[in-house]
Amino acid sequence: MNKVKIVLVDDHTIFLNGLEAILKRYEFSKDIILFDQSIEALNHIENNEVDIVITDISMPQINGIDLLAKVKKSKPSVKVIVLSMHTENAIVKNVLKNAPDAYLLKNSEEKDFFSALDAVQKGEKYYCNSIKNILLDSATGNKKTSNSSIIPILSKREKQVLELIAKEFTTQEIADKLFLSVNTIETYRQNLLLKLGAKNSPGIIAKAYQYGILN
Repeated sequence: MNKVKIVLVDDHTIFLNGLEAILKRYEFSKDIILFDQSIEALNHIENNEVDIVITDISMPQINGIDLLAKVKKSKPSVKVIVLSMHTENAIVKNVLKNAPDAYLLKNSEEKDFFSALDAVQKGEKYYCNSIKNILLDSATGNKKTSNSSIIPILSKREKQVLELIAKEFTTQEIADKLFLSVNTIETYRQNLLLKLGAKNSPGIIAKAYQYGILN
């Protein structure tokens, strides 16, 4: 039996190691490669034989949605499982627009993770119950989901980064001011792009004013 070649992508090393430990308990022959940099992961995927990619969404350099889109374009046979904590309606829809083979939240049970692996190897789709409920609420016009999707909810730190972007601080300057790494600031910027539905920093500012987040 050929080994299933799996690539794990997440910028948090502790989570990567935990996910690898879970995968090792799964009963099939596999090779597992870990990447904490999405650009390095994409380069490996495009130049090597890979069967399954499991990726986070919020990452510096290339976020998980863009990684999903690029993999599906260059290697359509590769199965992509998105694993994230994001439950915002706009982000969920953006992920699904790029046709992942499975979509789970990071707080999903281990059995859901194994069910997703089984499904994608059979050529089937798999979404955890939380993602299904978000889609159902959206489709049925659930008032709570609808209202929460009008104005994106930003964390305190995301708002701080947003305000500094609006003041034309560079990524390095924001990192210095908030005593954080450049990679961490880039991750917050990627989160803002995703939550606000923007394509670049000027778009982030424009959307923030549009939603009334910036005055």
